[in-house]
Amino acid sequence: MTGLLREDAELDRPIGSIADLADYLRPTAAEKPELVAIEIEHAPVLAATGAAAPYHGPSGVRALLTGLAETRDLEIHRDPKTAEPIGLGPKEGDPRAVPGFPFSFTIEPGGQVEYAGPPRAHLADAVLDAACWAAEAASVADGLGIRLLNLGMQPLSRCVDIEMVPKHRYSIMLPYFRRHARESDLAECMMKRTVSVQVNLDYRDEADMVDKVRTATLISPLVGAIFATSPISEGRLNGYASRRLEIWRRTDGYRCGPLTAALEPGFDFEAYARYALSVPRMFERTPAREVVAANGAPFEMERSTLADWQLHLTGIFTDVRIKQHLEVRVPDAPGPELLFAVPALFVGILYDAQARAAAQELLGGLIGPGEIGPLMGEVARHGLAAKLGGRPLGDLAAELVRLADGGLRAREAAGKELPGTASVLLEPLVERVVDRGVGALDDVLDAWEGPCGRDPAALVERFAWTREREEALASRFGDRTPTPAGASACR
Repeated sequence: MTGLLREDAELDRPIGSIADLADYLRPTAAEKPELVAIEIEHAPVLAATGAAAPYHGPSGVRALLTGLAETRDLEIHRDPKTAEPIGLGPKEGDPRAVPGFPFSFTIEPGGQVEYAGPPRAHLADAVLDAACWAAEAASVADGLGIRLLNLGMQPLSRCVDIEMVPKHRYSIMLPYFRRHARESDLAECMMKRTVSVQVNLDYRDEADMVDKVRTATLISPLVGAIFATSPISEGRLNGYASRRLEIWRRTDGYRCGPLTAALEPGFDFEAYARYALSVPRMFERTPAREVVAANGAPFEMERSTLADWQLHLTGIFTDVRIKQHLEVRVPDAPGPELLFAVPALFVGILYDAQARAAAQELLGGLIGPGEIGPLMGEVARHGLAAKLGGRPLGDLAAELVRLADGGLRAREAAGKELPGTASVLLEPLVERVVDRGVGALDDVLDAWEGPCGRDPAALVERFAWTREREEALASRFGDRTPTPAGASACR
């Protein structure tokens, strides 16, 4: 994620050809390190009922933002149109921030709270930072009667009953989906109800990008199956392992779902640029730099600058996407016990050359551009019980987890990760997927049918992030605080 944003003067340069669009995606550093950044979402729900917390009101997301800003001395970010609080970040000179890469809290359309951490050299530092800030938010939320739920979907409230956050960008997105999207009947539910974990990783050059993006795309169905946690909506079982994945499949066929281009021969930066050019524009800038609705107009290079291109790329929501770094965003939020197994799995596979090659060998002959879309539909419905090449995905998933564990341990041995990282972060996944042949879905169903007694409020208590969970995680790392070279601790 080094060189994530170009200088303003560079962004204002007119686009001359598709080569300029491809060059924008290339790494800017000659020796680019492999850093990792984590973005985690939580659904704020009312502790008493399990219903979605509103934006306004004493037990609302707005109160959570302002309370967190006050208790942790953070800057409130306000929407330029509505002037409402829509995020938080460090104040100028805050020693907790990494220069050039400030952490942030943002609010998704249905009030989902997202923490985006800065890039770190060690996975453990990124994890501990995200866990700590999530615990800070949870502590404030508890005082408001709110819990921060870490499952793939809001389990009780109907889409129509969830208040839309008053953010200008969202006032553009929803009308766009309704009028211009392809195969879109669940876009509003995607915006308001779904919850995920995103991992941001570096690539060093074009060949490295192609290798990592292709691998990430190939493993996406297995990752989606392993971490599926959205079988419950509107207070009952909905017939899916991951209703969230099905919702994304029915949001916009132009800009969502698998990045099938990555599985085509000849994929490179220019091929990705050509794909992005085929996606209708959702946003555009006025001469005064105001972001307004583009209403599905095509991206016209001869009338655009690199700043316009940068804005356009933010409106692409494929499971794997490129924005001067690699973003993988397929899994449901998997519950507190497996939350940080998500970045551990991706780092173990994508940052180890042997693991990448083995994953491609495992899946390359089974998944092609024509197969991956229907397979994701099967994953949404059946999770690890879906089949690929006549084999249950659970068998292939177990092999993938073994590869990730080996890759992460190889990075430990090479001094690229802290000792014990694999044991702390991947052992819970190994125990489920490899040893018992189950995934995150089984945790949810067992709790729902067992101790939670099909009570959404009890489910929330079981899968909410808490200070106690953060402290337990930190203790397994020996109460390590992030290294000074990575960033300072959140406290």
